[in-house]
Amino acid sequence: MCLACLASIAVTGTEPVVRLVAKTETVYADAIDAIAAAETIDSGLTHRYGGRDRRGWERFYGQKRGEFLALLAKLPKQGLAERCARHSRHAHQDRKLAR
Repeated sequence: MCLACLASIAVTGTEPVVRLVAKTETVYADAIDAIAAAETIDSGLTHRYGGRDRRGWERFYGQKRGEFLALLAKLPKQGLAERCARHSRHAHQDRKLAR
């Protein structure tokens, strides 16, 4: 998802939709950060990152992935700018999040 999508929805969407998109984007970023943290640990650079070991990041990722998919399902299927809808489709297909 992208900030341009959020901006376009802010102009054309309702306040609840804007909040939902913002929350979805934040949760998605948290999931991606969890993947990056696990990969940093996997690289051997460190055994812990941000106060969590790899198992902790896996749990955090699983939680955020579940949250993300639930929020994504709540986003309106129509009324999003084409660019936003495309980002939403790609997020559904994101191989890292589809584990």
